[in-house]
Amino acid sequence: SATYQSYYYFLAALGRKTESVATRLVFLILQRLPLAQRVLLVIDDSPTKRYGPYVEGADVHHNPTPGPSDQMFLYGHIWVTLSLALRHPLWGAMGLPLRAMLYVRRQTISSIPIQRGWRFATKLQLAARLVEWIVPLLKEAGKHVWVVVDGGYTKRPFLKRVLATGATVVGR
Repeated sequence: SATYQSYYYFLAALGRKTESVATRLVFLILQRLPLAQRVLLVIDDSPTKRYGPYVEGADVHHNPTPGPSDQMFLYGHIWVTLSLALRHPLWGAMGLPLRAMLYVRRQTISSIPIQRGWRFATKLQLAARLVEWIVPLLKEAGKHVWVVVDGGYTKRPFLKRVLATGATVVGR
């Protein structure tokens, strides 16, 4: 529609406040859901296909699900996502995404305007930031935190920071 720009202004403003919005979401979840003493969090990096000359931060990434066309790479974004693992009585296991951080490759940073203030961080650093953000919130609520990761996150830079929070890490 002709008023699409208002929507983008809203998203831009919201994008600068993801931590406070996600923190409020965690507080609402703690109030409303009957969570067990042990809270299970999952970290994974998920690609999203994006195209176009004005898509900042997009680049070529390995495609984890190549499909029938056997497409080994995709152009787009990689989001490091922290989810709460839950078991629904009717639908079984599910993940509730709580917060995600955009991973931008080091070689792509130079294509982002300097005024954006974007700094390079590895996927391991982004994942550690997510855990360092949520563990104090959950510990304050009296919860024990377990973090499940795939083999790509079982490396010293991530493990050292996460174990320092008092969380338990489960990985390959």
